[in-house]
Amino acid sequence: MVSPMNIELSSDDLRRMPSNLSASLVNWLQYERLKPSYPPSKPQFQSDAEQLTLTLVASGRELRKSRISSNHAHVRLSQLFDAGFTKSGMAVRVRLTQEVAKKHGHDYVTKGLSISSKGTVIYNGQEFDKPSPLAKQINSSAVNGWEYIEVMKGGQWVCLDDLRKIWRKAS
Repeated sequence: MVSPMNIELSSDDLRRMPSNLSASLVNWLQYERLKPSYPPSKPQFQSDAEQLTLTLVASGRELRKSRISSNHAHVRLSQLFDAGFTKSGMAVRVRLTQEVAKKHGHDYVTKGLSISSKGTVIYNGQEFDKPSPLAKQINSSAVNGWEYIEVMKGGQWVCLDDLRKIWRKAS
């Protein structure tokens, strides 16, 4: 029988980790294995198959301070890439506004879009490290690119805003 392993990490420990490691850890816990709500009422994650218990130890004050500072930070597409949330060559699509979609007869633009080796999105030869300017260029009006741009991850389309939220929790 495998004996359980208990790892306790404070929010300070997570901040001292390389950002790609802490992001990968939180991503793994949330999406690949455990799918908890974050932060849970008791910050403890368990996976019976691996006999792993991970306890995130943080005071309410630390969590609030962490959420405030990371929620207001500007996130770039290259940061999601560096943390492993996106990959070079990953499929990208941009949702069109109702008006533009009606005019063109389709809801999304996929042609000419790709993630570069730096994690930026390339559209018709132009490089974007922020999603809103890209979504604005495609829609010919200002829209929230975090909500209008999606990437194919794990066989399904995932909104960049969802990836940004995960990244912020891990940072």
